[in-house]
Amino acid sequence: MDDYLAKPVDAAALQAALARWVPEPAAQALAVTGAVRAATERRAVDQDRLAMLRGLGPDDGRGLLPATVEAFRKDVPGRIAALQAALDDGGGEALVRAAHALKGSAANIGAGRAAAICAELEGLGRAGNHDGGIDLVRRLEAELRRVDAELDAALEVDG
Repeated sequence: MDDYLAKPVDAAALQAALARWVPEPAAQALAVTGAVRAATERRAVDQDRLAMLRGLGPDDGRGLLPATVEAFRKDVPGRIAALQAALDDGGGEALVRAAHALKGSAANIGAGRAAAICAELEGLGRAGNHDGGIDLVRRLEAELRRVDAELDAALEVDG
C-alpha cells in the first residue's frame, strides 16, 4: 500500500484510501448538519469518529473501538505526567513534545476539546512560556474525565 495518512486520521481520507485498495465498498461517511454539529460540539467525543472506529477492523459491530479506547486509556496517565513534569521544569520543548503527543492521541479518539487544550499547551511550550499551564492541565484533566465517561457509554452500547 502506498497511501499515507497523517495523524489524526481523517475519516474521509481513510475511506478513500480503503476504497482504492479494498474490493468491498467502504461505509459511507456521515454528513454533519448544523443541528447535529451543535449537539456534537457539546460532546467530549466526536460520535462520527466513534462510528468510524466501529466500522474498521472486525465485523462485530465494535470494530477497532475497544482496542483504540484501551490504548488511549493506557496512554493518558503517562502523557499527563509528562505534561506536569515539563511544566515543573519550566515548559519549553518538553512541554511541546508532551502536549503534541497527547493532542494526537486525543484527536485520534475524537476528543476534540481535549486536543484543543493540548494545542494551547503546545503553544505555550513553543513560546517558551508556561504561565497558565497548570490551569490548562487541570482543564485538560477535567475534559479527559468527560471523554472517559463518554467512551464508557460508547463501549456499553457496543457490549
